[in-house]
This record gives sequence, C-alpha cells and structure tokens, in this order.
Amino acid sequence: ENAVWAFDSDSGILYIYGSGPTNDYGARDNLAPWAQPDENGNTLLDSITEVRFDSHITSVGNNFLNGAENLRRIALPEDLVRIGTSAFNGAGSLERVVIPAKVTEIGASAFQKCDNLNAFIMDGSLPEITGAVIASQKRITSTKNLTVYYHASDPTWADFTASGGSSLGFHSSTVLKDLDKESVSDKIILKNAPDKIAVGDEVRVGVELDPRIATEFIWESSSPDIIQVSAAGDITAFSAGIASITVRAAGAEDISASFMVSASDEKGYSSRQPESRILDGAVSNNISNNDYSAPFPNPLTSHIMQREDGGLTIIECKNTGGRDDALIQEYDTDNKLIRSLVIENPFDAPSFFIGFCDATKYNFLVFTQNNDEEDDEKEIIRIIRYNKDWTEPMECRIKDIGATSVGYKQARMVEADKYLYFVSNRLEYFSLYPGEIAQHQSNLVYAIDMETMERDEAGIAALVSHSFNQFIAIDDDYVYTADHGDISPRSIVEYRFNNNVSSTTNLRSATALDIVVKGHGQHQNDTGVSIGGLEATGSGCILVGNSVIQSPETETSAQRNIFVSVTNRAFTDVKQVWLTDYPEGSSITPRTPQIVKVSSNVYTVMWEEKNNDTGSIVTKYTAIDQYGNPLTEIKTTDLRLSDCQPIVTKEGNVVWYVTENSKPILYQVNPYSSENIQINDVKYDFDEETGTLVVSGKGIIPDHSKPEDRPYEEYKDQIKKVIVEGEIYTIGENAFSEMGSVKEIYVESDTYDIKKNAFSGNKELEVLVLPDNLNSMGSGALTGDDKLELVVLPDTIENVDLGEIYYKPFTDVYYEGTQEKWDELTKDLYDETKAQKDIKTGVKSGQCGETAYWVYDPETKELEVYGSGEIDTKPDQEYSWSSLADQVERLDLQEGITNIPDKAFADFTKLETAVIPDTVEKIGSGAFAGNTSSDHIIIPDSVKEVDSNAFGTDSSMNPREDFTVYAPKDSPAEKYAEEKGVTFTEIDGKCGEDLAYRFDEETGKLTIVGTGDMYNYKQDELPPWNEYADKITEVELPDDITRLGDYSFWGLTKLEEITIPESVKEVGRFAVSNDPSLRDINIETTDFTEEFGSFFNNYGRERNINFSGTQEQWDNMEHNYFSEETDTITVNYVKPPEPIVTTSGTTEPGQETTTTASGSDESGQQTTSEDNNPGNPTVTTSEGDNPGTPTET
Repeated sequence: ENAVWAFDSDSGILYIYGSGPTNDYGARDNLAPWAQPDENGNTLLDSITEVRFDSHITSVGNNFLNGAENLRRIALPEDLVRIGTSAFNGAGSLERVVIPAKVTEIGASAFQKCDNLNAFIMDGSLPEITGAVIASQKRITSTKNLTVYYHASDPTWADFTASGGSSLGFHSSTVLKDLDKESVSDKIILKNAPDKIAVGDEVRVGVELDPRIATEFIWESSSPDIIQVSAAGDITAFSAGIASITVRAAGAEDISASFMVSASDEKGYSSRQPESRILDGAVSNNISNNDYSAPFPNPLTSHIMQREDGGLTIIECKNTGGRDDALIQEYDTDNKLIRSLVIENPFDAPSFFIGFCDATKYNFLVFTQNNDEEDDEKEIIRIIRYNKDWTEPMECRIKDIGATSVGYKQARMVEADKYLYFVSNRLEYFSLYPGEIAQHQSNLVYAIDMETMERDEAGIAALVSHSFNQFIAIDDDYVYTADHGDISPRSIVEYRFNNNVSSTTNLRSATALDIVVKGHGQHQNDTGVSIGGLEATGSGCILVGNSVIQSPETETSAQRNIFVSVTNRAFTDVKQVWLTDYPEGSSITPRTPQIVKVSSNVYTVMWEEKNNDTGSIVTKYTAIDQYGNPLTEIKTTDLRLSDCQPIVTKEGNVVWYVTENSKPILYQVNPYSSENIQINDVKYDFDEETGTLVVSGKGIIPDHSKPEDRPYEEYKDQIKKVIVEGEIYTIGENAFSEMGSVKEIYVESDTYDIKKNAFSGNKELEVLVLPDNLNSMGSGALTGDDKLELVVLPDTIENVDLGEIYYKPFTDVYYEGTQEKWDELTKDLYDETKAQKDIKTGVKSGQCGETAYWVYDPETKELEVYGSGEIDTKPDQEYSWSSLADQVERLDLQEGITNIPDKAFADFTKLETAVIPDTVEKIGSGAFAGNTSSDHIIIPDSVKEVDSNAFGTDSSMNPREDFTVYAPKDSPAEKYAEEKGVTFTEIDGKCGEDLAYRFDEETGKLTIVGTGDMYNYKQDELPPWNEYADKITEVELPDDITRLGDYSFWGLTKLEEITIPESVKEVGRFAVSNDPSLRDINIETTDFTEEFGSFFNNYGRERNINFSGTQEQWDNMEHNYFSEETDTITVNYVKPPEPIVTTSGTTEPGQETTTTASGSDESGQQTTSEDNNPGNPTVTTSEGDNPGTPTET
C-alpha cells in the first residue's frame, strides 16, 4: 500500500521505495509487475541484477523476485521482519545474503534454487519458517556447500546448532560459523601479508572483516607484470620489482586496504636455461598429437608426473597385439631410468588405455573396450586405483551407458577431497538423457568415491553432444568442465558445479565460444575450432583453443587464431582474448594450444605453428594472468609439443616429453622466462679439403620442403662424405637429398626418426650407416640411391618403406631382428614384393672405427666390414666380432677400409676366404694368424706395410706349408712371404673381390687365381688383360671361381680353347664371345645360368661345346646368344645319361653323339628348324649310332 518500484534498465537495479510490507505475488497468477510479459512476451525479470529497498520496508512478499536468474545482489532493509515464500526462489546468480536482525519470519523456499549462493548471514534470532505445506518443505534453501553465519550465543539457535543446520532445512554440506567469533571490524584487517616475495613463490593473504559488510573481496595489483594477486588473495611474483596490492570489500568498495610487496629472483629463475635430454625408455610417437583441426581429436596416449621423491614418471600407451597396455617408466632425479613396468589392459584386444590421473594419495588408470554387440551388461570402462607405488589395485567398472565405445579414446580426471571427477565421451546406441538422439555421440561426466571406487549411477547431467573433446579442472569450491560441442549445444560450452558432491549441484553453464560458421547445420561436424586445455583460476576458469572467426560468412577452413576464453566464478560473464591475429590467406597455421597452471596467477600458453610455405614448425608461448592478460610478449622456441600435458615440478620448472618415433625427449623450461627459447643447437661444419660435412650438436635437422634452404646448399655438390653425430633426434625431409657427389653418409647420432626423401637422389651414394636406435624411416628415403651396396636395418625399426627396400636390386639388406619379427613387419606386403629380395635377418653388427662398421650374417657365415677409414686397434683381440671367431667362413672388407689392425681376425679357425680391397694400406701384426682353414690370401698393390705374422701362420706363429700369398712382384707382401717362408705367387692385379690374374707373355697363358665372382666389365671398359688380347693363347681358371664376369674374355683373338670349371654358377654377358679362334669350350659345370651372348659369336666358325652333363640338362637351360650368322656348333655330351632302353635300341654309356647345326648332316639327313630367324640357333634331330635314340640340340 505504501511501496512503489522503479527499474533502471541501464544499471539493472530494481528500486523499492516507501514503507511497510510489499505485496504478495503468485508464481503463475498475480505476477509481480516486473514478471509480467509485455506484448512480445518479454519481462523485466531477466534484466534485474540488483534490488535495493528503502530502510522502512518491513516485508518482502511471496514470489517477489521468483525466477530472477540474473539477480546478483540484494540489500535488505534494516526494518525488515518478514521474507515471503519463494521470495527469491531461482535467483541463480545470487552469491551472498544478509538477513537483518529484526527478521522473525522467512517463508519456505525463500532462497531455494539459489545454487550460486555461498554466504548466508543471519544477524538476529532464529526465524520461523512459514508457508510449508508438509515438513519436507520447511527449508530456506538446500544449496550445497553454503556457509551460514549466526549468533550461536543466542539461545534461540540452540536446536539449530545441535542439528547442524538441518532444522532450517540447510543441506548437510553446510558450514556453520559463529558471528560472535568472527571479526566485527568495519575495516579490513590483513593476515599474513608479505612485504617480500621470491619469484616462483605463492603466499595467500587472509582478510578479516565483519561478514555483515562483505564476505567476498576484490584484489588488485598495481603492476601485474611483476606481482599478481588472485581472487582468493594468492600473491605471486613473475619478475623482480615492487607492486602495491589492494583489497576491496565486494559491495562496499569504499572499504579497502593496501600493502607494498617487493619481489626478488633469489631462486635464479632469470638464469635458468631450458633443457632437453633424451631419456632411456620405450620408443613411441606422440609429437603434435595434441593438435586437431578436424572435429575429432587424437587418442590420449602420454602423461607425466613428478613423484614425492622428486623423480619423474612417464605413463604412456603401449600397444601389444591390438591391446593398449599402460607402460610405466620411472626416473630418478638425475633422469636415469630406474624402473619400467607394464600394467596390462584388463580387456582382451581390441582394447585401449585412455587416461591417467596423478591424485594426492593414488594413481588412476582408465581402460576401455568396444561394445559392438550393444550389450547393456558388458563392461565398457574400467577405472583402476593404485597406491602411489602401483600396488593394491581397486576397480570401478562402468557398464550400461548405452555405448558401443568410448568414441575418441580419451579420459581426463581431477580429484577433490572425496571424489574423483571423470570426463570422457561415448558413441551411443541409446540415450542416457531425455530428448537426446540415439545412435549419437555425447560426453560422460562421473563422480567416483576414491575410497570405495563406487560411482554415481546417474552421472552428472552436464550433457553435450556431439562432444568432440573434454577437459576438466577444479578449485576449492567448484568443478569446471569444457566440451567441444557441435549439436546440443552448438558451442564450446563450460559447466560448473559444486565439488565434493556425487551429482549435479549448483550446475551452471557458460558459452566460451559460439559456433556459427558458414553452412554449419545439424550433424555438420566441422566447426572450425579446437580446444586444448582448461584451468581453474580461483576467479573462474580459463580455456584455450584456436578458431576461425565465428560468423555465418566464415568457412570452417578459414584462417585460425589462438584464443583464451576467461569465465568468471559466477559463470555470468565470459570474455575472449585473442593471442594471435593472422589474416586470411596467411601461410601460418596455429595449432591447438595447451595451457599450464604455473600458479594461481600465472599461466603459460603454448602452441605449435606451421609455416605452410616452408613446412617448418615452431612453438609459440606466452604467459598470461588469471584474467587472460598477457604478462609477456609471444616468444618463439624450437621445442615441440605432444599430447603429454606439461606439468610444473616442485622446482618450479615446466616439463613435458615428446617422442617422434624415438625414445622420450624431456623438455624443461623456465615459466618465468620472457626470452625466446632455442633448444635446437645443430651445427654444420664443412671441410673443403676432404669434402666432409659434419653435422653435430643437439636437436633436430628440420624438414626442407625446399632443399635450396638447407644451410649447406651452396656446397652440396662438393660434399663427398656426411657424418651426423651427437644428440640429433630427427633427420627431416630432404635433409641430405640430391647431393651430387656424396658417396658416404654416416648417421652416428641418437636418431630415431628419418623423414621421407631424407637421402633420396644420391646417385653416387655407396655407403649409408643407419643409427642403432632408428625407429622410423619415411617413404622415398633411399629412392634413386642405385649404387648403395648394403644397408643394415636395426631391430628397433618399426616403420619403413618396405616396398622400396625390396625393390633395390643392387643393395644387400640386413636386418638385426629375427626372421619372425621381420615376418611380422612385412605381413601386409604382397608375396610378389617379398620375392624381389632375400632379406638377411638375425644379423649382428657394430662400429669398428670412426667411419668403419661391420655386419655378420649367420646364414652365410660372412663377416662384412664396410665404410671408410681405419679399423680401430683393440688390445687382446677385444674386437666386437671376436666372439664370432669360430663361426666366420668369409671375410669381406669393402672398398674404403684402409687398414687391418693387429690380431683383428686372428684365430678365425673357420675362415676360408678373406677379401682385401684396393684401399687397404697396412696389415697389422698377427692380423690373420691362426686362420688354418684358408689356403691363400690376395694382397693388392695398395698395401704398403705388412707387419710380423700378419698371415700364413698357425696359432703358434709358425709358417704354413699349405698357404699361398698372391701379391704383386716386389711388394711388401712378397718380402713378407720370403722372410716368413710362406709360398708366394706373383700376380698382376685383382679381377674379383678374391680373384687375381697373371699373364705370362712368354707362354701366352692367362692365369686366374682365387675364389668367388669375377668383376663385371664393359665393351668400352674391358678387363686389364685385354691389352694382351692378341697374345693370350691359353686361359686357366681356378677350381673355386663362381662367376665369369661380363666381357671377361671378349675379343681374345688367339684363344682356341677354354675350360669352365665345375664351380662356375653363372656366365656373364658376352663372357666368352668375339673370340674368332675359339674352337673348344669345355663346360665342366652342369648347374649354371648364362646371360646374353655368353658363348656365341658372329664369326660363323665351327665350335665344339663339350658339356659334362646330359642332353636333358643342357636342354633345360636357357641359352641366350647374339649372332648375325648362325655358328656351326657341335654339342658333345661327354658324360651322357645312363642308357635308355627302347624298342629300337640303346646308346652305349660314354658314347658321344654329334649334331651339326647346318642344313643337313653328313649323311644327308634332313634337319628341322624351329623358326627362320637367323638370330636363333637351328635345332636339329639326329639319331646316334643306335637307331631309335634321337638327340635334340
């Protein structure tokens, strides 16, 4: 009757003027005037943020401001005696209420559904609860985690105290405080306010003030770039300097207090340097896995924590036959691996490890399996609690969630005092929520009691669908979640609810970023945005992500930039801070960021950026405060990111790890640094005199999509040798491709990943040494390296272009792993591909000099030493191959090796052949002593020094009578043989790895000695004896020669006869051709192949081929030849088959049959030709002496 109202739309304040009681209103009818809709259906109710009463108002009526969701502040009058039923019901933004001393009556549910309420102050006697129909309605509010202030000394409050507040219907989580014991000061009293603080430290300052004046406070720093203060009064220093800190009473800002703080860098943050180190541990690949631009994030596979003893623990996914286990790797404070254990996935494959939480008392792991059967009783998720030493597991099993799987294979968790809060996602086959579409994807939010491992069956109703990515954070009062939503709601949405409860309480939501990109409709998954982290600040929460400009005109593929979304504690205000501002069309793509909480006031934001023009990737970082304000400029570093969330250690450093098909690379940085961080310290040194490029240092050799940008490009054609050493983790794309003259590349560094085309197009490359720990080698890495003689793949290799390996015909491929492991690696290859090459598995290998290496194949018993330079001398025969002394049968030293040190191969009792190349200059003392299975050695003229007992001795250093030294005349080897009393035979030079030749001009005899294959020659590069082509009348081949090289006996004009020993398995192209005088070829071998034109020429002369086999054997071989005019060839089978009994007779054993390739035989018998092509031989059929035994040639 005596009260009127006015509303100020600019301030949102509702004024109540006058005196006496205000009217009672209804919830549906008889609405308050500000709750009545206008012609458009709008009311003033949603616009009211504050209400102020004249001091003489005595009653606030029923439903006075029922449903005023945005009401944040009320100032009740001092003459007030009554608050009506549901007067402020649903005032969800209201945080604090002071009930004046004269109030005697409060209506039921007066402050019900005020979920944001945290302080309820009653300054008088116990009020009566009125208007309740039933006893359960007799409550003021049931808001959880509420603090209630009252005068406990007033006897009317005795029952209230005894009941813990339940007599007025307060929730059991309510905290009761006695106003008589609280400060009655009308001025702010500071507690624990420091005058000094060290960078990296944090101090909480307490505040005392009469709670009837204020229970919330506003903090400010005069220099937030030096000293920051949080909403809870936490003081931190970012850098050295001085700042003034001011605190004001919320709602009574004229009441304040200030103090000065000086900050010093006594902990030496300014001098802390960033570090990277490679840890011993498992090889994996998590680099850049935190980034996603498509709607679906990558599985979460990597985690790090610091133990109580200060050491770090890495927890990561380990795939075992389709089952993801959890691999735990523990390091001491010096980062040395002290323990590694695998916690097996409790589910059969396919199953997944999707989450880890480092809680105060426990560690938690999360595993999941698919539910393709849509079985409600099938367990989908298992959360396992462990003690901090990974013992005494206890489980929470989750089923009946209407899901076929955890869609994106990730779960994140935080702990409160009692509960573990869990967020993840699911692919539905039915909905858990009313109105939600089945066969859809949505988030999961659960609270699990950490002691009993029981979960809230209903879950926490913070539904988001689709929910592509989920994050969770916690502060003293609230749990915050963030979801990358797409349908319901279509936004980056945040939820806030009270902590230490098992179901939704005080649930509020805020939109961090609306998704309104062009054409974005139902089920269009692409949103043009990704999120990468969420942290609670004490004044709310901070979310980081990247996004296109969200407008109906923007394509989802448009330019992205990095944003920070800051939401206040009341969840009533959201602001966005954009950290980057790349224009449309920029070549820079900022990737998904991460955020690290350094302290209550300092947060580090990091993200990778890719330059799409050059392919280079760098990481950007900056420090921001709790309000998203930058504390530093954006800096650049060459560190890389991963899906491992960085942590802050007890020492104040930010650490995380990255793997790139490598062991863990641990990064440690100073979060208070304002400088660019350069970890990559790779040096390139080129020696023009030797043509050697040495790449050393620490870090990675970057990708070079444009090889001309390489730091050594200006002298690439002068480089003959490349040596990579040090801690080079990765060799990037095209790092050493198309270097015109390079012959040798040695990767001696800690390299785990070699990118595509890294060594491609090196046409002169002969030697490539891969690192011991190599895990991955990209496609095309060896393309075009056609002179590469051999490559050794370590058993650590898991990813390699196998097709390229198999289709390198001239490269021997060795694999250190087992045949079974190789079969597993190649199980998806076509058999046709695997038939291209015989991969030598189970080999042993090692380094034996600065650029000298060895590999041993147990199948062939061959030890091969390759590379260049000297073999290191080892005392007492402690060579890395010494354990093979009783196994090696053949030793092959490749071109480039320059010495054989003392006793390097002594007492190799089964060694039959030792190949010494033309590059060896010295053979050390006892180098081949005691090699009793060999009968010769060929020493090239490059050898200038032979030490005592080098070869041709038994183990007692006595000369062997059955041993021959082949070497040039007047060489050190001849002198050695003469002094040692070992047989010496002169040679002119080598014609194979273990073959040599000697031509005697007096006799015209060419003698070949040794074993194995002969070198191949060409028509314009004929063998060295070809200078005697018109003098050679006889050729003698050794019994152990296995191949006649191409053009080996081409054009010997005086040669009339040649015998090919039984040991020969292959006759090269034109090997015995263009020899006009050649009449007889004696072939003692019956198991050989011949290449084009091996035995035939174009002279049309008669020629006898005396074949020591049967006609059937001869006919079963393919005879390739070239001839303008068919030779007249007689094939004599000098060892014919056993006689075949026929009706018309037999051929006697040893009887020779003759066929003449001409029009008819001597008796006039007609011949039969297969075709008329003069380039093919004429095939005739003639009978032997016994009719009925036809012969074909």
